[in-house]
Amino acid sequence: MLNTLAPQRVNILCLLAVERMLAAQPSSALQQILTQAFERARRHTYHDMDSLKTQALSLVAGYQPQDIDAHQAQCAALALLFTLEYMDSQQVEYAEQTLAKQQELFDLYSEQGQPQAVSADLDWQQQLAAALSVEELDDQQLMNLRRHNQQHGLPPLQTQPAPI
Repeated sequence: MLNTLAPQRVNILCLLAVERMLAAQPSSALQQILTQAFERARRHTYHDMDSLKTQALSLVAGYQPQDIDAHQAQCAALALLFTLEYMDSQQVEYAEQTLAKQQELFDLYSEQGQPQAVSADLDWQQQLAAALSVEELDDQQLMNLRRHNQQHGLPPLQTQPAPI
């Protein structure tokens, strides 16, 4: 999927994936970084990415994945960091790492008995990739795409009760 899109479109695809991941574990700090990254992707201005990466890295370090909620938040934070690295370097390995973090989160959903969340997200991601491969996006179209994407956000993980 990544090799069929222009680098600017991969930026957007990865940012949209992170945005859906954050729906399950909202973090105002991560949302703020994500918003700034979307703005840079929209304008195609990728200067001073180091400040965004530093902010994201400090948030990643703050998550101790001792429970599912923290693990979920850390996956989203790492995916954002990898996306920022991709935006800065255009090295496809970073975009692949973003999607690998998304897959790690999908594995958690499957383990917790929520495979429908995974299949719905993968279906939506395919639709996004198809749309990004053919359409030119002006500001309004990107805003609409984000609004639709937010409606497809991942639900919070539902932890299984411990056996008695």
